[in-house]
Amino acid sequence: MNADSRGSGIIPRPARGLLSRTWLATTDYSWLPRFLDTRGLTGPGRVIIAAWCLVFAVMSATMQLSDLGADNRLARSVLTVSALSGLYGGLGWSRHATWPTWAQSMTFVVWSDVWLALALLIGVRSAFVGTIGCILFVMIGFYVAVVHSPRVAVAHIFWALTICSLLAHSALTDPANDDWIVFDMYVIICGVIITTVWALQVVWLRLTDDARRAGRDYLTATLNRRGLQDEAQQLLRGDPSRSKALIAMLIDVDSFKRLNDTHGHGAGDDALTAIAERLVRAAGPEGVVARIGGDEFVVLRSVDATDIETVAAQIHSAISSTSDLFPVSASTGVSVHLTTEADLPGSAVNVLIEHADNAMYRAKKRGGNRIAWVHMSKP
Repeated sequence: MNADSRGSGIIPRPARGLLSRTWLATTDYSWLPRFLDTRGLTGPGRVIIAAWCLVFAVMSATMQLSDLGADNRLARSVLTVSALSGLYGGLGWSRHATWPTWAQSMTFVVWSDVWLALALLIGVRSAFVGTIGCILFVMIGFYVAVVHSPRVAVAHIFWALTICSLLAHSALTDPANDDWIVFDMYVIICGVIITTVWALQVVWLRLTDDARRAGRDYLTATLNRRGLQDEAQQLLRGDPSRSKALIAMLIDVDSFKRLNDTHGHGAGDDALTAIAERLVRAAGPEGVVARIGGDEFVVLRSVDATDIETVAAQIHSAISSTSDLFPVSASTGVSVHLTTEADLPGSAVNVLIEHADNAMYRAKKRGGNRIAWVHMSKP
């Protein structure tokens, strides 16, 4: 779990400086695939993109039949490659079940921008028609605005405006065109390219920010119950050939009420925040940390089967620190799910947490500051 996925708590954002904040915003590319996957939207999203790739392929193919289309071998070659690229992209987006990696996504954006530009500059005989065709850059911009960072979006906008400007300038030199019509069309298309892509990204960044915060605990910035459910299914996705296990740890702070009553709620909040930070560090990139109650935390961690006890002990021991002004300890229950499958059913995660909760109460009854285990199970 990286720093971005842990979040930073709910901080109200004033409207002033919206553009500068958007430009400086960082995007967690891995968040969107997880969000789409947990809501069953990966398939529909890929189908929509595939449909637009196929539309581009059809337009590139049929432009060769138009009187304003290809009139030489180079133009026909460009339109043919554009059509094949659209067909290949459409089939690729529709056939795969997972979202592409960041590198694959960037390759798709660059390839789409380049070949759309070549099709408009070389494959279309009329510069005025090519200027109108620049509106297709908006569709690529939609994808960039949702998936990639503001800097990638600005690069796309700059590229689209450059191509549109070249075509408009060529159209203005053609005496068959009305200069004012060309100018007005150029201004409209440039405005649409800029405002739709930029506005969509501003809104999308705010929505994704809110979506992340909705799954976060306000005090510790760890996951809450809702966020835990969304993240739990990602833990065992990877190489199914590895001997994997999922451990669920239910952690309850010992004598937390006494800490609050003796030193005040501020001291209690500080203790919870410190514990959360230590758990996140101890759980590492393969772990998920959530605060599910006042002083209760859940840690889910994907581990190799041979490292179960070592990892659980390390996470438990991270709770306490000799530097604490008011020392704390915790009772921890651990349950384990052994599996060789790539995915773990959501129901199994819930059962694991329930078993860990029962084990935690056993640790509490034995005096606290210890680990209690549930027998490991294998489906």
